[in-house]
Formats: sequence, C-alpha cells, structure tokens
Amino acid sequence: MFVALLLAGCGGSRYGPGPTSDIETCLKDAGAKIATEAGDLAFADGGSYRTHADGARLDQSRTLSVGAYRAPGERGWELYYVVRKGYRLGFNLIVRHPDKAAKVVAYVHPFDAATVKAASGCL
Repeated sequence: MFVALLLAGCGGSRYGPGPTSDIETCLKDAGAKIATEAGDLAFADGGSYRTHADGARLDQSRTLSVGAYRAPGERGWELYYVVRKGYRLGFNLIVRHPDKAAKVVAYVHPFDAATVKAASGCL
C-alpha cells in the first residue's frame, strides 16, 4: 500500500516546461528551498503534533494538487508540496521521503514572513 501511494503521488519535479516546473521555479525564486532528501527536513521531523495543515487544493493551472504544512512560533517553518491532481500527502510521509512522496517539496526555514508570503503565492 505504501509503495502504491508513493507511486500515485510522485513523479519527480524535473520535467520539462509545465505547471510542475513552473511551481518549483516560483518557489525557488520566492526564496524557498527544495527538499531532495529526508535530511533537508530534519528540523520538522517529530513536529507533527504541533503542525497545522493547509488542506490540499488545486494549483493555479488546476492540473495539480498543492498543500502546505506549518509550525507556528519562534522556531516556525513552512513546508509546501505538489502532487498529482486529486492527491494529498500526510506530513510524516513528506518528511521521511520528500524525494519520492511528491513532485516538489519545498520549505522555508527559519520562518520568514516575506518569503512565506511569496512562496504561498506560487501555489
């Protein structure tokens, strides 16, 4: 079941021009960092009990599902993901397998309001 979920939502972000690469480029330009391995998200591991989810929704092209997780407070961060249309991902799956769980996983850490605002506009 786990493998099926990974294959259903993933696909890698290194496609040619299109909505996935447009979102990834926008997130990078906004100042978010792209997560390529679990170590990139070590700051968030174990934080699911205090994490707030921004439910999955369609992106601006209406061809992908996008979502976000955030941790409030002085040690806050924001985590963004892009998956195939109709899918949403749990926090722990993203943190443990960002390279396989989603087309794009990006993050803002430490929290910076201007960067979060710019990155959120990419979705």
